[in-house]
This record gives sequence, C-alpha cells and structure tokens, in this order.
Amino acid sequence: MNMFPHTVTIFTPNTTTDPATMETRTETEVFPVVGVLYAPTDSIAYRTEGKNGADTVKLYIPMDASGAEALRMVPGKSFFVLGNVNIPMTYNQAEKTFTRVHRINTVNAYDFGTLRNWEVGAN
Repeated sequence: MNMFPHTVTIFTPNTTTDPATMETRTETEVFPVVGVLYAPTDSIAYRTEGKNGADTVKLYIPMDASGAEALRMVPGKSFFVLGNVNIPMTYNQAEKTFTRVHRINTVNAYDFGTLRNWEVGAN
C-alpha cells in the first residue's frame, strides 16, 4: 500500500502587466502532482477550533513526487483540485466543474531525513 496514493492538480494564477500598454493579463500555471496524501480534516476542525479559519484539508507532497520539481504555490492565490486536470482555469471555473476544490492557505517545508515534504493547509 502506498503512503501517498493521490493525484492533485495545483493551479497558480500569475498576473503580469505589459509596460507598453499597461494592460494586465492573468495566466494560470497548472501543476499535476502524482503521489501525494490528500487528508480532509473537517471533523477535527469542527471539534477543536470551530469552523472559521480552520484548514479543512491537509495535503502532503513529497518533494520527490512526480511533478513536484517545478511546483510553485502562492498562499491565498493558488488552489488545487483532487485528480489530474491539464486545463488552465480560474478558481470560480474549478468550483463549477469539480467538487473538491481547495484554496491554499499555508505551505510549510519539512525535512525528516529521507522524507522531505511540503505540508499544505487549505480550505
């Protein structure tokens, strides 16, 4: 049994401004990552902290997971869906299409010797 059995797709919006026209443009980077642990924490959040402000999902991403080498996450802007999606989309589009869409709140790096991973908190 694999300890990291899930696949997620992380979306990171990137806004740029053209200096010549001052036109802003948002493109979404798409990062499918295979070999992560998706751990819903809803019941724990209700019991210990109340629902407001508590992460409802923890995502554990080994730093050597497939797709993690180019991964870029920005708390408050990035979001993820459970599964492999190769189409850039906004958070609102993802919410209309998928049932498990989560906005990333925190990203922490941990190094446990042979197990180096990111712990991602999301709602």
